[in-house]
Amino acid sequence: GNVNEFNWGILEQRLGHLFSVWVNSYRGEERGVVFLLGDVITGIIHDSLENTTKPTAEAVGDLATLLASYLASMSVIFGRIDIFFVSGNHERISERIKSAHKGFDFGYLFAQILEAKLSEFKNISMHISTTGYVSTVIGDVVVGGHHGDTHRGAFSESRTFRVQEAFKSVLGVEAHHIFEGHTHKFSWHNTNRGASICNGSVIGSNSYGVTNGFVAIRPSQTIIRFMP
Repeated sequence: GNVNEFNWGILEQRLGHLFSVWVNSYRGEERGVVFLLGDVITGIIHDSLENTTKPTAEAVGDLATLLASYLASMSVIFGRIDIFFVSGNHERISERIKSAHKGFDFGYLFAQILEAKLSEFKNISMHISTTGYVSTVIGDVVVGGHHGDTHRGAFSESRTFRVQEAFKSVLGVEAHHIFEGHTHKFSWHNTNRGASICNGSVIGSNSYGVTNGFVAIRPSQTIIRFMP
């Protein structure tokens, strides 16, 4: 029925494929940038997911260990790697979404463990947001990342402009291009000020997707190259 039974082996295969594409397509680049934009762990949300995931505490440690191994292998491919992390709404520790909790939820714990596991790699830097927004400069372009549970930009020009205003308000930066998550499927919208891109979902459809209109979505992640 296009619903994924939780299977750690499938998860490893999909992440392995993602990282192999990244290696084979971008080997030798000076800098790799990873945006982890939330909904990586299931916390207090959606009872329908309880039977399809690991216990939350176990998943936090196991996923951090798995991703750390892949990112460590990338450290010999790129001159440096910058990882930017923002929590989503699935990692929440309260029944209602509260932006103030993005600095104190299961996602934040996951990011702290991931950072600790990568601490021995001097060319890997971890940037963990407590505001829900992150930004970095790639070439001469400011690129922002957020989850998208507060504003969703990758659907219309007006929504993208609102997201850009949020970055200016929270971080004080003019973000040209913005990555976001939340909607679990790839989408994008381009404007005269820059693009807003939703990066998709590595797991595709699950029971959450069935009840929220994301049935039969293929697993996908977005890899983008910036060049002059």
